[in-house]
Amino acid sequence: MSVRWKKYLWQEPLPATPRDIARLEQAWGVVLPENYKQVIAAHQGMVPIPSTFRVGRGSDSVGPFLTLSPDPRWGNTYSALSIHEEFKSFLPEGVYPFATTPGGEYLCFDYRDATGDPRIVFMTVEATLLPVAEDFTHLLRSLYDSEA
Repeated sequence: MSVRWKKYLWQEPLPATPRDIARLEQAWGVVLPENYKQVIAAHQGMVPIPSTFRVGRGSDSVGPFLTLSPDPRWGNTYSALSIHEEFKSFLPEGVYPFATTPGGEYLCFDYRDATGDPRIVFMTVEATLLPVAEDFTHLLRSLYDSEA
């Protein structure tokens, strides 16, 4: 199933620039997955459709992808840099949030054991990390419609 993108934060797309992406990579000290860079360059602040993913014995939904570009309207509410800064004392080093869920939890890149692209983990409100996908590509491929 292919992923479509639904507007969420803005009425018009607001692509992340190469400078925004480079700033995030520098701040986190990582190289972001190429396919994530392509997605965020076109779809930051948007929600993937379908959006349901499996986690643990259940499922959840991806909310908007966090933003890399500064935005006075939303401030730091959806900023990947700000969210990471807010939660870094609860997160192991090498784990970085890139999308939120409707319940206020986060999908994160997990670089702790990455030899290639990072794994994708789900951070619960208790800051527990649960595995979701072996990488960003597999996350997108595994999304499904919960009503199907």
